[in-house]
Amino acid sequence: MGLIAILGSVVAIILLTAFYVAAEISLAGSRRSRIQQLQDDGNSLADKVGGIIHDPSQLSAYISSCQISITICSIVLGFVGQAGVAPRIEPLLLQLGLNPTTATSLAVGSTLLVLSTSQVFIGELVPKNLGIRIPERLAMSTVTYLRAYHFLFQPFLWIFNLFNRAILFLARVEVTHQHGLVLTDQEIRRISRESQEQGQFDWDEGGAIDRTLNIDKEPVSAKMVAREHIFAAPEWTTQDLQRDLLANSPYSRMPVFDGSLDNLTRTVHLRDLICEAAPRSGADVDPFPAFAEDIKVDDALADMLHNKVHLAKVRDDAGATSGIITLEQLVEAVVGDIRDEFDQEAPPPFRFVNNDVLFIEGSVAPKALSAVFDPEHQALDPNALPLEPSPQAPAHMTGIPHEGLRRAGPNVADGFFVNATEKTVRLALQLRTVSASQDPSGHGDP
Repeated sequence: MGLIAILGSVVAIILLTAFYVAAEISLAGSRRSRIQQLQDDGNSLADKVGGIIHDPSQLSAYISSCQISITICSIVLGFVGQAGVAPRIEPLLLQLGLNPTTATSLAVGSTLLVLSTSQVFIGELVPKNLGIRIPERLAMSTVTYLRAYHFLFQPFLWIFNLFNRAILFLARVEVTHQHGLVLTDQEIRRISRESQEQGQFDWDEGGAIDRTLNIDKEPVSAKMVAREHIFAAPEWTTQDLQRDLLANSPYSRMPVFDGSLDNLTRTVHLRDLICEAAPRSGADVDPFPAFAEDIKVDDALADMLHNKVHLAKVRDDAGATSGIITLEQLVEAVVGDIRDEFDQEAPPPFRFVNNDVLFIEGSVAPKALSAVFDPEHQALDPNALPLEPSPQAPAHMTGIPHEGLRRAGPNVADGFFVNATEKTVRLALQLRTVSASQDPSGHGDP
C-alpha cells in the first residue's frame, strides 16, 4: 500500500470517527420539543430524527451503534498506524544509528501517539463540542447516513448488543434505554443560578423556577391566611349584610361559618349576592373543601383546579380550622405575587425606631429573627430583614417574651431587652440593644 493510500485511510478513519461522535452527541442532546416543532413545520429530516429520539429503544440502539463504530474505528486506526505508518518511519530511525529494537519501539510509539492525538482532537473533541452547541442541526445533518449505516450493519450490531446485555445481566445491572439528560432539582437550581449570572434570563424567571421546584415540598400552611385573619360571616347574616360586607372589602368571595370558624360551610360570591334576589338552597351553594396543614402546595393546587373551587379550609390534627387557602395564593406560590387594584400594601413586619430599637410584629417566625442581627458586627442589621411575616409563627413559639426580659450574648452587641405589648391578636416586640453592664444581674437569662 502506497504512502498516499495509507494517509488517505488515516484521514478517512478519523473523519468517520468524527461522524459517529457527532451523531451520538447530537441525538442524545437534541431537544424533543424543538424537533417536534420542526416536524410540525414539515421538516422531513426532523421527521427522521424524531422517529429515533421519541422512541427510547430506537435511541438506545442508534447510540449503541455509534459507540461500537467509534471503538472499531479506533482499533482500525491503530492497526493501520502499526502496519502501514510505523514500518515507513523505522528505516529513518535506523539511519540515525538506533538499534533495531529501539527503532521499532520508537516508530510504533510515535505513530500511535500522533494518530491518537489527531483522533482525540479532530475525531472526538471538535464534533462533541459541535454536538453540544447545535444538536438539532447536527442530528438532521447526519441522520440520513446514520440510518443507512444502521440498516446495513444491523445484524452485527445486534450481536454486539446481545453480548452487552448478557454482561450487564451477569453483573446484575438493569438495562435502560434512557439516554436523555435527567437532572435533579438541585442541579436545575444550579443551572438556573448560572444562567441568571450569565444573563441568559432575569432573576424573576429564576425565581419562578425556584418556586416551581418548591411547590411539592412546601405545605399549604406556609401560604394560608391564618385563622385570626380570616374574613368570614356567620350563617345567620342576611344576603344584604353579606353583600355590604363584601362590597366594603377587597374580596369577591367570603366564607360562611355556622357557630365558629371550625365549621366553615360554604362560600358566597359578591356576584351571586348582587344578581340573585332569592337565597340559594344548601345544595346549590359553593362547597368548602378542607386540606390538612401538611398537604403540599402542588397537591392542593391540583385538587382545587380539578374541583373548580377558589377557597379551601386548612385544618389542624384536631380538625379545627387553622386557616384558609385561596387558589390565588397557590398560583402565587408558582408565578410570584399577583397584585390588582384592590390589594392593599401591607405594613412591613419590621420597623426601626432608631439604630438600636426595632419593633417586630408577633407574626414573624422566631427563626427569622436570627437574620435581623449581624453576628460579625454584633449590631442590628436592617438589610437582613425578611420581607414577609409568617402566619404560623405563634405555633412555633416556645413561649411569649415577657416584659423586661434581658438576654446577654455575643450576637446582639452584649444582649437585648424586650418590651412586650398586646396589639389586637398580634404581639409586638421591642428589641433594644443593651450593654451587659446594664443588666443588674451581670448575666443574661439562660
